[in-house]
Amino acid sequence: MANKDLKKLNRKELLEILLMQAEEIERLERELETVKRELDNREIVMQKTGSIAEASLQLSGIFSAAEEAARLYVESIEKKAIQAEDSALHSVTESQRKSYAIISQANLYSMRKHKEADAYYEEMKRKAKKLEKE
Repeated sequence: MANKDLKKLNRKELLEILLMQAEEIERLERELETVKRELDNREIVMQKTGSIAEASLQLSGIFSAAEEAARLYVESIEKKAIQAEDSALHSVTESQRKSYAIISQANLYSMRKHKEADAYYEEMKRKAKKLEKE
């Protein structure tokens, strides 16, 4: 309202205008408080989002390191398994070689003893015939 219009109003009308303006000011102050709270909440959310993003990046690094450690562990286990398999194969091969050598020696010994036993038998048989004839 213009200044001239306000001068034409009586006291009651001016008080009503003042009351309406006071109510409008209160309403605007409440709205301002609401908007401020919303803004604060958004800032908090933005801060949390930033913190979550940072945490995510840190976790990503942790997970990458854990994956690398697991990969190295599996690789190490696989190498040890191959070494153990090679060692076992070598042991089996060496054991077979030794067992064949032992069997060979046992067969030679057995053949020698059979020959000796056969020779002794033949000698005893001859002596028995000789004694029979006498």
